[in-house]
Amino acid sequence: MKTVDLRFGDGYGPYMERLKASRRAIARHEGCRADQITVTCGATGAIDLLFGALPKGSMIAAMPYEYYDIHVIAALHGHRTIRPPQSAANSLDDFLRFVGECKPQALYLSLPNNPLGTIYPSRDLKRLFASLDADQLCIIDQTLIAEKRLGVRWLGQAGAGKTVAVVRSFSKTHGAVVDRVGYVVMPCFPLDLHLFTHTPGISSLRKIQHLLEDKKTPARLLERIQSNDRAIAAWAVGKKDLDWRSSRTNFGVLHTGERENLEMALLGHDGVIINGAPHLSCPGNFIRIPLDVSPASIRRLLAVIDDAL
Repeated sequence: MKTVDLRFGDGYGPYMERLKASRRAIARHEGCRADQITVTCGATGAIDLLFGALPKGSMIAAMPYEYYDIHVIAALHGHRTIRPPQSAANSLDDFLRFVGECKPQALYLSLPNNPLGTIYPSRDLKRLFASLDADQLCIIDQTLIAEKRLGVRWLGQAGAGKTVAVVRSFSKTHGAVVDRVGYVVMPCFPLDLHLFTHTPGISSLRKIQHLLEDKKTPARLLERIQSNDRAIAAWAVGKKDLDWRSSRTNFGVLHTGERENLEMALLGHDGVIINGAPHLSCPGNFIRIPLDVSPASIRRLLAVIDDAL
């Protein structure tokens, strides 16, 4: 019988070595230890991994308006998401009171918020961490791009002694959606996660070092986002019932008041989500518009809205 050494040639050996090398590269980039990093198949894989680490039947607290997939993933693991009463915007004060009353096993907070684009100040995040029990899992999802992102070192200091998990990926920051590379950082101390599940393919792992070193793509995306934001803000001036909420991340929200006639007109536009869609919950009548697209795409979208008004 031939003995197969999986460390060499065909088999899992080369993949495992690549995966471990990816963890080390991300750890160097984030300024932490490799055992604080778990590489996953995109941000969705990271969230799925973290929810899977919770006892079945856990309560997970989230903002009233939040990335809808978390509710689906939680249900698949037998958990329940809970939210404070909905208001016009996500209030961190209301959220803190709600968490204090309900004592959930975990909290989820996207930063910037998806879909509203809200960026919570660092002082408010310190208050959030201070309010937590040591065994409550606090998930900070930093998937969306931001001009200035709170670093792992700051999060580790602010959340010292607490169970904080940070979710990151390259999909929204580098436009690398097809590569499906994400990771979990445990800035305070390592969590006992399964390192070799929910992982991306080896072709994606090979790109991690390049993505980590690529500073130009995020800078170009931010410039495009800011330019598109200004264009929509100028277009919305004087338009009855339309209120553009300026954003500095991948999405912006156009509140449309009592108008309900835009849904069919915008059906099929890539990335556009309209309130009432089953996979996202947001305040009032609104359109979530992607800002990381070409200016031509924004002009076409605004022309369609003009025709429908």
